[in-house]
Amino acid sequence: MIERVLQTEKPTDRAVFYLPHQSVFRQESLTTKMLIVFDASSHENGQLAHNECIWSGANLNPNIFHLIIYFRLNTIAITADIECAFLQISLRDEDRDAIRFLFPELEPNKTDSYKLQVYRFKHVMFGVKICASSADKIYDPIGFLSPYTIRLKCLLQELWLWKLAWDDEIPPDIYATWSQWWSEVPLLSELKIPRMILNSGGDSCDVQIYTFFDASQKAHGAAAFLRVKYKDRIGVNFVTSKSSEKIIPAQIGTDGCFT
Repeated sequence: MIERVLQTEKPTDRAVFYLPHQSVFRQESLTTKMLIVFDASSHENGQLAHNECIWSGANLNPNIFHLIIYFRLNTIAITADIECAFLQISLRDEDRDAIRFLFPELEPNKTDSYKLQVYRFKHVMFGVKICASSADKIYDPIGFLSPYTIRLKCLLQELWLWKLAWDDEIPPDIYATWSQWWSEVPLLSELKIPRMILNSGGDSCDVQIYTFFDASQKAHGAAAFLRVKYKDRIGVNFVTSKSSEKIIPAQIGTDGCFT
């Protein structure tokens, strides 16, 4: 994963960058009490961050929305996973100096004297981000939970109108509404969704997609359903939905931009 840099002189034929890092302690963890978190987005004033200097290349990941839809079209579906997949991607030797970091180590035969050692990564790093809001804790690219998540979106919009600071206490009525919404989160585990929306057995004779749209003073949304006529029956299944809170006039400035 990492290796010590024996030649600490700055090479002239490759990029060199030292990543800042800090320790994160998790006393509740049964396995890893401390994590070392690297911050590739930090930078000095007027300087570029490490993330801004990396060529990300083309996105080779499939579109998650398309992937889930295809996953629901056939009778048999196969899934697989690679343990620690990101940690298995090696870096070329000439690129490893761009991901250096410093780490203190005890000097030999001394108990209170530390010396900074230079290390570098041999494999691609994989970072972790902490979600900052309740809405970010629910990942729903298909829109199965749109009727539920739109309630929080409208609540956050209402809270925005109060122009409160991050540490200000929210009004009691809004807090009560949020508490009710949050208390229903465990109920989502009881939701059962049929995986297959189209029987690929070959007996379907007519396939149609119906899309419905509606709006209110607070939000608007759309939902799509697949109607399949088989030889002996008709099947209707939910495909996808999208909902959004309405943009209120107070959010738009005279120049047409959000305020």
